[in-house]
Amino acid sequence: FHQRSFKIIDFFTFAMRWANGAATNYLRKEYGFANNTVTWLQQYLQDIVLEVEYFERCQLGGVVECRDGSKVSDIVESDETELGRKRKGLHGHATIVMADVIGAISRTSGCLLLETMQKLKPGPGFPSRRFGPARTEEVEPFIEGLIRPGSMYITDGLRCQPGLAKRFGLRHYKVDHNAGEFSRQEEGFIAHTNTIDGEWGHYKNWVRGKHGVVRERLYSYLKEWQWRRNHRDYDL
Repeated sequence: FHQRSFKIIDFFTFAMRWANGAATNYLRKEYGFANNTVTWLQQYLQDIVLEVEYFERCQLGGVVECRDGSKVSDIVESDETELGRKRKGLHGHATIVMADVIGAISRTSGCLLLETMQKLKPGPGFPSRRFGPARTEEVEPFIEGLIRPGSMYITDGLRCQPGLAKRFGLRHYKVDHNAGEFSRQEEGFIAHTNTIDGEWGHYKNWVRGKHGVVRERLYSYLKEWQWRRNHRDYDL
């Protein structure tokens, strides 16, 4: 901070307004900062969020105790998506994929978890991205570390999910989007992935307003969105 010209009080008020979702243009005009100063501050705050999310790394699902003392399994929805950008002047297959992402959300707590997957194919030189559905070794770290045993785990038709769910003690339910199935009545609940599917839309609309995200900062934006969604009811 000693190399920056702004006052420390300006940093704290900037951080408060940034945490409450103030737009970049508003922050720039409100404080009279140059573009590179606003960018530096936002990235600095993103790095703080990354540390917070790492040390507060929570798990979803498990067995939840109700008010009457009974215990039920939490419902966790999971889905994968591709994040990228459109290449100017091209049509059809014009999306440049920047990251493959897997996410999960608890229906009980509303807690959201997002992680990138390393879908790479072996080869000489720099590894290139592998196209196609996610494989077991790419999804396994997410389920093993973040989904508690005993959860009711709902996914789409990804083939590797049932075997992984069984291995880690999850009750798996599949909604096969490829077969035109988007919801199904089960005993006591409806199986669907509409909640996590909606989160992808919210995230993409939010990040579109940033007018461009470089690949090196994409994970930071992903975790910033996770932090904002999980703390949206906090009075900041």
